[in-house]
Amino acid sequence: AREVFRKRKDMKYEFEDMEHNGHKIVRLNTGSITTQYIREVLPELPRRDDIEYRLFMRPAKAENIALKEVLTEDGGIFPKLVLGFGMEFPTNRMLRYIGKGSNTDEVLEFLRLCHENKIHANANFILGWDNLIQDDIRELENFMDSMPENSITTFQMRWLFAHPHTKVHDTYKGKAIKLGPFYEGFRTEINEKQMELNREAGDIISQYSSIKHYRVEGMVNIRKHLEKN
Repeated sequence: AREVFRKRKDMKYEFEDMEHNGHKIVRLNTGSITTQYIREVLPELPRRDDIEYRLFMRPAKAENIALKEVLTEDGGIFPKLVLGFGMEFPTNRMLRYIGKGSNTDEVLEFLRLCHENKIHANANFILGWDNLIQDDIRELENFMDSMPENSITTFQMRWLFAHPHTKVHDTYKGKAIKLGPFYEGFRTEINEKQMELNREAGDIISQYSSIKHYRVEGMVNIRKHLEKN
């Protein structure tokens, strides 16, 4: 590894000597960025038409304030960013349930900031819940209606296998999931009423894609899970 690692002349974003002359994607920080990272790192990124930076951010109050500060100070000239974030299931009850640390107003504020400043956002959305109520479906639709158009590039759909607050595997009853000889755990069973609520939520995301202008990825696999149960 030491032989192939390129010795850097400047540890601060050395992109001038890159051999690739086309569009470049630079991934920064695999975890959600902190407020300090937002304030200290983002303003220092080189601004180039051929480079975009991808990273994850939590859409919560403190992070929104920090992002708004650096965008204001920057005067509208900012590096090309693609921010991934966990939308999960955007109702206040569900965000509290999973301990997200944010509410729907803060998520909408994050999306407004991104939209106004031409920052692309990709949302991770989760289905497969076993505790949805009808109010969640209504609030989800209200959220999607309030979301700015073109504020999200892609909805990446995920299916939840391990629900928050479920019992640990050695006390859980059910059919084990195995991949060849490897034990993967258990998949929580979801009753038909819950499956119907999950279907309704998935339909809302699909329906709003043409209204709010975003792509939906992963829905084929989601439909398979919905059909299995």
